[in-house]
Amino acid sequence: MSAPTVIPGSGEVLAYLRHTGWAQSGRTRVAEFWTRPDSEDFELLVPLIQSASDYEKRIRLLADDLAQIEHRDPAHIQQDIAHVYDDVTDLRALGSDTDDSIPLQAGINIFNSARRLVVAAASATLRRQSHIGRSVQARARQHADRVRLGHTKRGSYIVPIISRARPPELDPRADTPPVSAEIEESLFDRRVMVTMSRALGTLADMAVSRETMPRPAEVTEAVGQGLSYELCKAVVDVLSPGELDALDVTFNWARAASPPINPTGTLVFPSESVRPLDEIATQLRTLPREREDIIFGVVQDLHDAEDEPDTTIGVKTLVERRVRTVWITLDKASYRIALQCHTNKQRVVARGVLRTPPGRRATLIPSYFGPEDTLISALPDS
Repeated sequence: MSAPTVIPGSGEVLAYLRHTGWAQSGRTRVAEFWTRPDSEDFELLVPLIQSASDYEKRIRLLADDLAQIEHRDPAHIQQDIAHVYDDVTDLRALGSDTDDSIPLQAGINIFNSARRLVVAAASATLRRQSHIGRSVQARARQHADRVRLGHTKRGSYIVPIISRARPPELDPRADTPPVSAEIEESLFDRRVMVTMSRALGTLADMAVSRETMPRPAEVTEAVGQGLSYELCKAVVDVLSPGELDALDVTFNWARAASPPINPTGTLVFPSESVRPLDEIATQLRTLPREREDIIFGVVQDLHDAEDEPDTTIGVKTLVERRVRTVWITLDKASYRIALQCHTNKQRVVARGVLRTPPGRRATLIPSYFGPEDTLISALPDS
C-alpha cells in the first residue's frame, strides 16, 4: 500500500528549505535558486509558478536532489515539504501480524479512535471535565471535521492525523497582541494538539510507566492536563480486542513553526496496559462531573491595591466566538505573573469557573493562571 505522492506548493518548498539550512542565492520571475552555506556548489531550483505545465516535474527533480543530500526517499521528502506548516500525529498499530495491513476490526477501531482523540482534545481545550458525555461543544465537533487524516504509511500500520499549524500574521509593532475570532481560530488547532499530547503523556505516565495504580486524587488532577474518560477510552478501544501488541502515538510538530514548550515525542501504550487504562477510564467516568472553562487571551487591565490581599485583571479573550473582557481576581503572586505577561506582550491562559450573565461583565474564578506555552510563531530564518 503506497501513499500517493503529494505535490507541495512553492510556499511550502521555500519554508522547508529555509528551516533545513538552505539560503536563497538568486531569483528570476519564475524560479528561485537556493544553496547551502556548507555546500555552495550544490544549487536547487525552486519553481514559483504552480500553474506552469512543468511545475510537478520540477518539484520531483527538486525532491530527487534533496534525497541525495538527506539520504531519504524522495516521496517522503515531498510529504514532509507538503506538511511543513502542519502538526502530524502518527497513530501506529504494532503487532506480530502487522506489516502493511491489520485485521479489519483493528483498522476500524484505530480510525474511529483518531476522531475520538481529536474531539476529546478539542473539548478539553475549551473546557476541562472528567467525562464529556453528550456535552461535546459544537466547536469541538467542527474542529474534528476540519482535521484531516493522511494516507496510511508503511511501518507496521500508521494513520496520520494532520492539523494546521500555520502561524498567524501579526504586526510586531503592535502595543499588545491582537485578539480576534480569526486569530484565535488559527491558534486553536495547535492548542488542541498540545492538549492531546499532554493528556496522552499524563495517561502514559499513570498506566504504563508505573507499577501501581494512580490514586483517585492523581486521576482528578490529571483532568487538569486535559485527560477525560473519552480520551482514555479511545486508546483502550484500539488495544482491547487483543489483536495488537501496542499503539504508538508520535507527535511531529510543524517544521516551519515553533514547537510547544517541552514538546511530546513518542508515547507507547502496550497491550499489557489495557487493564490499568480500563481502571483509569472507570475512575474518570465516575468522578463528580465538575467542569472548568478555559480562556486564552491578553491582559489589558491591571488593578492592584496595596492594602488588599487580592487583585483584579481584565483579560481580552474570545467568549462564544465574540471578543470580550473577562475579569479575574488573583492573589499577589499570580498578579505578578499577569503583570510580567502584560509587559512582555505575552498571551495568557486561565482555567476556572466562567460566568457570563447577560448585560453584566464576564468573570472567571480561577484554579489556574499563567502564560500560554502552546503558541505557534514563525521560526526565524536559519
